[in-house]
Parts: sequence; structure tokens; C-alpha cells
Amino acid sequence: MVALVCSLPFVAASQEVEDNVARFRLLNRCGPVDLVVEGLPSAAAALNLRDEDIRTLGESRLRGARLFSDSAGPYLYINVNVVGRAFSADVEFYKWLNDPISGGNWPAKTWSSGSAGTAGASGGNFILQTLSRHVDRFLLEYLRVNEDYCR
Repeated sequence: MVALVCSLPFVAASQEVEDNVARFRLLNRCGPVDLVVEGLPSAAAALNLRDEDIRTLGESRLRGARLFSDSAGPYLYINVNVVGRAFSADVEFYKWLNDPISGGNWPAKTWSSGSAGTAGASGGNFILQTLSRHVDRFLLEYLRVNEDYCR
């Protein structure tokens, strides 16, 4: 019992640190998010995967959450690399952060989700499903952190 009572302040402090980190990574006052999709390598054509498929997936998810904008603000970056049937899929959130030393504002990656694997017989569809899970994870975490502003 004593150990439990003594650990309560640590648990509360730990949760506060996690909340602060999540806010730093994703807080945007529920503002709009631009989408940047890196061009696919030529090897993606063999898997029947096209740039527009990835852009459609990302934009439709952001629009569905009422977050899409083609402004120059924070952006979701999607990058897929393909070599043969091997691939990597990365989804990253960039915010403009101020550097007090240089006085400049620079985009900085504050959140990411990604994976690598091999695309089986379904090729491009498997990669799109993988990207879909990463975009969904971003939206879930983004909306959770920005919940008070998204009402």
C-alpha cells in the first residue's frame, strides 16, 4: 500500500510529461494541414502504385477530418520508397518552429509513423493499406491532442 501511495505522484508527473510531449508534437489548435507527397521511384510502377493514389488517400483522409488545406502551414509528409517488392512507408508531421538563436522559422518533423516490408501479390494495394494505417494513426493522435480546439 505504501509503495502504491508513494508512486502516485510519479505516475501523475509521468502522465503530465507525456501530455506535454504530445502537445509539442501535434498541437496546432485544430488548424489546417497541408499535404506533401514525395514522388515515387520508377520501381513503384511494377507494383501498380501511383503518386495520385497516395495523394488521394492522404487528401481524402485530411478532408474527411476537415483538416486539409493547401496553405504553407503545418504539413503531413508522405514518402514511399520501393525496391523490387520491398518498400518503406513513412508519414511525418512538420510544424514551423522558431529558432530563437537564428531568429528563423523552420519546418521541423515533430511526429512520425512508418514501416518497411515486402509487398506480396497485392503490391500497391498492400502499400496503400499500410499508409492508410499510418495516416489513421496520425489523425487519431492529432485529433486527440487538438480536441479542445476541434469542437
